[in-house]
Amino acid sequence: MIRFSAAGVEFRLHVLIIIMAGLALALGVSGEMPDIMLALFVHEAAHMMAARICGVEIEYIEIMPFGGAAHVRNLYSAGAAAITVTALAGPLANGLMMLTGGALGWWEILSFPQAARMIRINGMLMLFNLLPALPLDGGRVLYAAARRIAGRRSAVNIASVLAYILAAGLAFWAIWAAVMGGKLNLSFIIMAVFLTASTLSERRSALDEGAARAVMGMCRPPKLPGRARLVALDAAAPVSAAARFLGGREVSLFAMLKGGDLVEILGENEMAARIIAGADSKGEGDL
Repeated sequence: MIRFSAAGVEFRLHVLIIIMAGLALALGVSGEMPDIMLALFVHEAAHMMAARICGVEIEYIEIMPFGGAAHVRNLYSAGAAAITVTALAGPLANGLMMLTGGALGWWEILSFPQAARMIRINGMLMLFNLLPALPLDGGRVLYAAARRIAGRRSAVNIASVLAYILAAGLAFWAIWAAVMGGKLNLSFIIMAVFLTASTLSERRSALDEGAARAVMGMCRPPKLPGRARLVALDAAAPVSAAARFLGGREVSLFAMLKGGDLVEILGENEMAARIIAGADSKGEGDL
């Protein structure tokens, strides 16, 4: 993993990029690597700009042969609009690059082969990332939409299953093409491996984040009622005297007094627990 920083964001260049560069050299198509890197850079720069506009914090950006993964802090806790805008910014930028390539070719600033290559590479990157499978941009958009209907866990599971189906389809296609044509397309195999590994990691992060949110919710102090009535009781009185103040529309707080001095204040749940426990004294309660 090669790491460097730009504009305050850490970039991580995946080892698969190096493998793909070696394959490109071996297949005699190394001339496409600069165009691929430019397309990836534009894609991730668009994610970064959109995230900042939406107030989403990017921890780091991982650049891989078939796209990049913008690792967003608390991505699965962000609003649906922020997730969608941040995710779609990358494919949109590649779409604009396709139009730019076409215009540069039309104006003869680029040669026809150069313009065609720019359009093809950005088009493939855009379409691949729009597929509805995690951790692709389309998968994150699907998650944001499904979360409102099915909940977080189900939304993650749906996008993950689609990713596994896509990975299996790519692997099957590569094997089928190799059997029928006698030539194995390693690009499809690498894409399938990338999707499987990335989906496992993304799904784990999403579920871990969901669990953390649940724990934080349990640890959060209960919301106090807007209005409550204060019931003063003699600490020596039977606690059963407080039963008539439980379960009303207003929440009751019980001030336990001893000799005119405040001993403690109990909530309804605490008082109910004492009544059930059968704590017994003498006396009467007063409002």
